[in-house]
Parts: sequence; structure tokens; C-alpha cells
Amino acid sequence: MQSTSRKSNHIYDYAVIGSGLAGLTVANALSRMTSNVILIESADTFGGLNRSIQTPFGAVNNGLRYLPDSELSQKAIAFLEMLLMTSLSPESFEAPPMTYEAGGLRPFVGFGN
Repeated sequence: MQSTSRKSNHIYDYAVIGSGLAGLTVANALSRMTSNVILIESADTFGGLNRSIQTPFGAVNNGLRYLPDSELSQKAIAFLEMLLMTSLSPESFEAPPMTYEAGGLRPFVGFGN
């Protein structure tokens, strides 16, 4: 049986490992400077951990979940939108912290209680 694989001697300017949020952002920015960029991902789809996963309780968005609602966070989101050339449409909401105790979730009441 003869192998059909070929060896490539191409040398890239940049190799980005992983296609999560950081990898995609870096690869996108580098591709504006050169088309000689390779993005290497071990999974069969891009996005790293930033994708929905199925659990016994339903779908869970396994990506970026929390940023404080601050001026610095808003600037960071605007920067990502500029790099990715798309709107991220962040949602802002307050959720009380929860703890897991004795098989159930309950509101966090503070340390020592």
C-alpha cells in the first residue's frame, strides 16, 4: 500500500495553536499583516471551549460568561469587535452568587454563615 501523504516545506510567518477566543483573535489580527499564517486546531471544529455543550440539564454556553460591567470591560469588548469585525452584543445583568451545598444550590449568604 502506497502512502498518499506529502511533506510540505512551506514556512509560515506565524503559527497560532488553538482556535479559542485568543487564538482566533490573534490569527485574525496577524492575517491583516500577512496571508502567511497557519491556525492549528486539534478538534474537528473551531472555537475551543467557546461553544455550547449538551448536558443532562440542557445546552450550556461554555464560553466567556462573565465580565464586570465597567468602562475597562466595555473598551475590551469594543476592541474585540474591531478585531473580529462583528458585533458581540453583550448582555448585562445582575445575578446573585449561588453556592452548592448538600446536593442543592442556595443563595450565597457570606462567609461564616
